[in-house]
Amino acid sequence: MIYDPIEVAITFLKPRLPGIAVSGSLIGHATHGRSLVVTLLGGTREVRNRLDRWRLDFNAYGPDKRAALRIALTARAALLEDMPGREVGDVVVADVSEELGPSDISDPVSREHRFVFSHAIYLYGS
Repeated sequence: MIYDPIEVAITFLKPRLPGIAVSGSLIGHATHGRSLVVTLLGGTREVRNRLDRWRLDFNAYGPDKRAALRIALTARAALLEDMPGREVGDVVVADVSEELGPSDISDPVSREHRFVFSHAIYLYGS
């Protein structure tokens, strides 16, 4: 089964982050706004024709450090506590594990407040 793991994460997170722009790129990004950008670092096939492990990076932006951290922690909680076992579109989330907790790393270009974190998401076709 072919699917986009970034879209799976975005579809899952959007309703859980009201008022936050959740997307897969910085195109249309409002500087100093509230947003979460999801990017794919790669993945591996864990079980032949069945289970994939995707590593996703999340960049939480906010108008100040506290707001950016709140977005990161809200998304992190949703991923770790609510996502495992859920069906998202045509895929099922077998598990989610944290690779890197939220780290305070300002955006080097825009100088915006940003927290970066990574998760491994295990997906299989339903």
